[in-house]
Amino acid sequence: MDFIKITYFGAEIEIPKFLLKHWPNEKDLALDQWPTFCGAGDGFGDYIIPDTRCGVKISCICFIHDIGWAIADPNNTGFLKSNARFFFNLRSLLLANSKDPRWKIEWTAFYYLLGVTTFGSKCFKSDRADILYIDQEENPVVQDRLLRLKKALRDARKTT
Repeated sequence: MDFIKITYFGAEIEIPKFLLKHWPNEKDLALDQWPTFCGAGDGFGDYIIPDTRCGVKISCICFIHDIGWAIADPNNTGFLKSNARFFFNLRSLLLANSKDPRWKIEWTAFYYLLGVTTFGSKCFKSDRADILYIDQEENPVVQDRLLRLKKALRDARKTT
C-alpha cells in the first residue's frame, strides 16, 4: 500500500495515495466542516472520543485512520502502522493549528494513540473482512467514508 505526504492546513500529513484524487481543497472544505469520523459512531463512543481537540476539529485525521484500518494488512504490523500514522498526522495537524501549548498537544496525540491501540485492537480485528480488496476503493468502509466526505463537500458548497 502506497502513502503520500501532503500539506493540509499547514500540517504535513500522510494519506493513502489513492485518496489524493478525493482529497478536498482547503478552500472547499474547512476543518470545521468535516463530518464526524472520530469515535465508535454509537453515540457514547462519539461522546468519549470527540472530533475537536485542542481547539481543532480533527475529523480529517480520523477519516484517514478509518481508511487506513480498512486497507491495512490484517495483522499486528498493519494495525500498529495505521495507529502510528494516526499519531503523527494528529500531532502535525494540532501543532500547525492549535493555540494550545506544545506539551498539551503532545499529550493529546499520545492519549489518542493509546486509545486506538488499546481499545481499538478489538475493533480492528472484528472489522476485518475475510478478503483484501485488490481495488482499495471497492472496500465497503472506504466507500462509506468517501460518500460521507462527498456529502460534506456538497453541503459546504451550498453554504458558500
